[in-house]
Amino acid sequence: MLVEEMQRYYGRRAPLYDASMGYDSGQTVEGLVPVIDLLKSLMQDRRVLEIGCGPCFWTGFVSESATSILATDFNESTLDQSLPYRPRDHNHFLRVYRPSPDFAVR
Repeated sequence: MLVEEMQRYYGRRAPLYDASMGYDSGQTVEGLVPVIDLLKSLMQDRRVLEIGCGPCFWTGFVSESATSILATDFNESTLDQSLPYRPRDHNHFLRVYRPSPDFAVR
């Protein structure tokens, strides 16, 4: 039941997530540049496994320097919101994956 409740919650929240975090604001994103630059530096030439990627806001930035990324999230509704942030450069690999419900801990 907890998994279904979580799915419903994120199903309602996913379309509003970026705005609620300010990620749709250039000013907010500009304020995050030091963190973005640090993440890009730390992930330079690395293979990254991101668990709980949500709508992939951070994934998009890290993909600029990582060799590859496997970004995962259990909530399909948040993955649906990830399209604007998925890397477009073919030198990077991103696979967004929603595990089977059987994967859930019971």
